[in-house]
Amino acid sequence: MKKLLALTIALTLSSAMLAGCGDTSSESSKADTTTTTKATETEAPAESEAPETTTTTEAPKETEAPAESEAPAEEAGGAQGLEAIKDRLKNYDNASLKFTLDTDVSQFIYPFDQENTNNLKYKDADGNEIENPHKDEVHKPGEEGYGGNEAVLDISVQDVGGIPMCKFREVYQQWQDANGNVLYEQSDDAVAPVYMLRKWNIDLDKLFAGHEEELAKIFTVKFDVVAIAQEPASDSGEIWGTGIYWLGGEMGTNNVEKWSGNLTGFDMSSDKDDTAGWINQWAYTEIVGRPGVNAGTTKSFGFEENDHNYIFFQTWASTHHQLVDFYIADMVLLDEDDNVIAVPEENIPKGASYDVVDPLGDGTIYSGITAE
Repeated sequence: MKKLLALTIALTLSSAMLAGCGDTSSESSKADTTTTTKATETEAPAESEAPETTTTTEAPKETEAPAESEAPAEEAGGAQGLEAIKDRLKNYDNASLKFTLDTDVSQFIYPFDQENTNNLKYKDADGNEIENPHKDEVHKPGEEGYGGNEAVLDISVQDVGGIPMCKFREVYQQWQDANGNVLYEQSDDAVAPVYMLRKWNIDLDKLFAGHEEELAKIFTVKFDVVAIAQEPASDSGEIWGTGIYWLGGEMGTNNVEKWSGNLTGFDMSSDKDDTAGWINQWAYTEIVGRPGVNAGTTKSFGFEENDHNYIFFQTWASTHHQLVDFYIADMVLLDEDDNVIAVPEENIPKGASYDVVDPLGDGTIYSGITAE
């Protein structure tokens, strides 16, 4: 009966799922100094491949992101600091995986890092169309001449209001020539940099090494996630406040050397009071997907047909022209009876170090498990 109920819920959710990517446009980023801990070529999946293989994969099908929302009311009092996030997290006390400030996320979280052929149309900073200097070249994100929409990622662990979280920061470096001159692809705002889509995989094979029998038991996957705006939002030249006006994405699987199943879509925005105005610089949501309803297919985990067992994430580019940092606070894996499947502690790699950064950009540094 529980399986039938879960199937009904999942089918209802799937009718609202989005299966792809949004438009890319926004304004210049303010990069912090987080130390990147990227996986080596033998660990990070090139072209979304398992670390041991080199087979080229398919990217998720691209679709339009939802339409931009209207500007909220002007920013007013009542803003909550990051300490308030602890009370929002629904799963932290019962999580399968939590992060510590020295968790080496490079060992089990990999940028999607897929090659793309460059057939873009370019404009210079004055909006004049110019010849594509990299036409038909194939490159990966971050390489000169890259023509796709995947962001270069800086992945680290940072303290957010007293909770160590895995942070995904876009490193703005695409859309430049060898001399650092910025080039633009069909943008209405020719002077704005182009923010991209963050895409990455979470490697369950690494996390459950020696405990592979647990993978097939995974019925429900949950994440507590947070987003923090680093720049004011804007639209049509109008500057709004510094908060999450809208951020969307999707979570699924990537188990057969390609995008192999969307489990759920998600979106989030900062709290807003219709009387007092828009409130927080951050936003929270819980993401829930149920691979268990796909039992017997390559969309689930632990099957012999799977090349690997990856949870795939992507967040769409900002629809409001702002740099937004994305955080995963925890991961929960449940069996069909809602029992927690814990990640074996010995499989969570430690020993990494990261530069401490200022999450809100206001001079407040959170450096311990308990925020002051």
